Amino acid sequence: MKRPVILLFVLVLVGLALFLLLGGKSYDWDPQSEFLHDDDQPFGCKLFDELAAATATYGYRYSASADSVLDSRERLSVLMVYNGDRSWDSRASERLDDFVRRGNKLMLVGCMDDYDLREWLDLDRISLSTLFSPQLLKKTLKGEVKSDTIVWSKGRLPVGHVLLGEGYPLQKKYTVLAKLNLHDAEEGGIWEGRHCAVAVKRKIGKGTVYLVGTPLLFTNYGASDPDILRYLSFLLSQLDDRPIVRVSARQLEWQPKEETLSPLSFMLQHRPLKWALYTLLATIVLLMLFMARRRQRVIPVVEKPVNRNLSFVRLLGTIYYRNHDNLDLLRKKYNYFCEELRRTQLIDINDANAKSDNIRFLAMCTGMEEQTISDTFLYLENLLETQGNISNGQLVTAIERIDEITQRLT
Repeated sequence: MKRPVILLFVLVLVGLALFLLLGGKSYDWDPQSEFLHDDDQPFGCKLFDELAAATATYGYRYSASADSVLDSRERLSVLMVYNGDRSWDSRASERLDDFVRRGNKLMLVGCMDDYDLREWLDLDRISLSTLFSPQLLKKTLKGEVKSDTIVWSKGRLPVGHVLLGEGYPLQKKYTVLAKLNLHDAEEGGIWEGRHCAVAVKRKIGKGTVYLVGTPLLFTNYGASDPDILRYLSFLLSQLDDRPIVRVSARQLEWQPKEETLSPLSFMLQHRPLKWALYTLLATIVLLMLFMARRRQRVIPVVEKPVNRNLSFVRLLGTIYYRNHDNLDLLRKKYNYFCEELRRTQLIDINDANAKSDNIRFLAMCTGMEEQTISDTFLYLENLLETQGNISNGQLVTAIERIDEITQRLT
């Protein structure tokens, strides 16, 4: 008897597992999450992106990198679907403003209730919000509750109670593309005759910004409903004169305010950490004072360095005077002169093949006669080829001729 009972119990467990696996997919909608590109849940964007890519005239794609899209010089239309639970980074508004002013189009689909975003778009107050009610959505799909109606210039479109709001105050520079006619309902606090603009546009520079307040319709749920799909097609047609790129708003460096605190600010906000920091700083100051007292030394007087260049020159002069080797002294002077010509004038005076060109070049630079320069080098070469030594007069004459050329070059 025990065996059949165990077998029956196992079969019941297996059947229950198969029912849970194959009996339909459940989902939990998290308002903190983004509208993910590869999510096939009702409020993901996988089906929406596939349909948009199939119908876009000049192409539709998803880009995981917002930087490459916003920095591109190609004329683009950017679609950004996001929720309003984060705070915009001011740099994000600046980058989007620059992108639009270059002649591009930008469609922001989400809740417009951030300060930086309102400042950029010149909006006084945004009361539009994504108050999602799964129970109200089920009643709408079953026909138990009258659907809201989105109205635009081409007709009317019934949609479910996915987006509930009170109003949308606009500046005069905005053009309304679509309004939501709110009907009376048991949930959500909607009154008869209330109107809410859900799609507007505004020219900024050479481009256009579109603001849409129905982010939950830009999902797989909206793409699977024929009536809502008409609404989505109408809005996407505003961007369809160029390639459309959908980017994630998460790529624009926005984050919750509490995550932007620096480590020092975090420590100062907690009393124990703050006093621990003060104690550490006081200890460091005391340690520096005591260590400075213990390591003090008398600072010696720094004397002015003695100039020994003159003594060195006198020493060299004395050595050459005692040796009286005028030919060696002239050879060193001549080598130094040739090296200066090579360094400053980029010529090799000892090159026999280019000697005439070098003399002509020196005559042009110094203003001397070519024959005078040629005679000078001939005189120097004759002295350097002398066997033995040369007289003091010959040495002085040779050095004067070298100095004459050098002075004229400078």
